[in-house]
Amino acid sequence: QENLGTGVNEFLLPEPADGEYEIKISGGQNAIYEINISSFKENGNDYLNKIKGIVSDNNDETLEIDYSQNQTSEIKRSVSSQDLINDLNELKNLGLFKNNGIYNSLLAKIPIAQLSASVNKKTSINILNALFNEVKAQRGKGITEEAYQILIYDLNYLKNN
Repeated sequence: QENLGTGVNEFLLPEPADGEYEIKISGGQNAIYEINISSFKENGNDYLNKIKGIVSDNNDETLEIDYSQNQTSEIKRSVSSQDLINDLNELKNLGLFKNNGIYNSLLAKIPIAQLSASVNKKTSINILNALFNEVKAQRGKGITEEAYQILIYDLNYLKNN
């Protein structure tokens, strides 16, 4: 395992075949990462995919890339309710919540969304929307911008999948 540091690291894969690829991200401590993936189309235009996440010594992340030479390539990080809980805990450990009240409020709603998902998807989406609105209201106040971006991604993924 190579220690790549905190700067910019670049990996170039020239002319990959269309298909699905995975990137596994791991770390020995809690850290926020940002991945920028540029894909170039046949006409030379590029498309930039950005995604942020958080890793820890016991929580690796796997990004899925659906690459196409002719279509817009997509990158995503699959998120479960447990992943959202893990992200909340790791963001808290990094000190990215201004106080524990915000963290506790968000954490308390997740089991309710999980339970209601098995009964009524619409109710679960309403609870996820409440979480979304709370995170949005705390942006730059009770939570940092980095935490905001990670949590909004998680909540959007859960609402749409």
